[in-house]
Amino acid sequence: MAASARKANLVIALGYIALALLVTSFFELPAPLWPSTGLAVFAILAGGWRWIPGIAIGSWVSNDFLLGWDTPGALWVTLGNVLGPVIGMSLFRLVVSDWRRPFDTATGVGAFSVSYTHLRAHETVLDLVCRLLLEK
Repeated sequence: MAASARKANLVIALGYIALALLVTSFFELPAPLWPSTGLAVFAILAGGWRWIPGIAIGSWVSNDFLLGWDTPGALWVTLGNVLGPVIGMSLFRLVVSDWRRPFDTATGVGAFSVSYTHLRAHETVLDLVCRLLLEK
């Protein structure tokens, strides 16, 4: 991995953690919003596969150390936090011909909205169910 990709992953991980800390200082979990997901979507769109480690590390540290979950639960949620944007990106690239300029057409805007927000809603429900099962 090149030095620039390592730096980008470090910035993404620290940003993910900072956003998680910001949200948890205002809301109890499950929070009504999670800006770290926005950062993950940006990282996937801008950096592709190269920036996935930053998302994974940031998510794992946030869930395991910041939120105090046990490690298996934190890793399970991290998997969802990584797979959601990755699957969204894959679906988005299938629908939109020029995925580097996603908001130039109505199709691009619609595909972005459906692929990322719809997947995130399902991921959040799955995450809540997993969290409830793991906390017993």
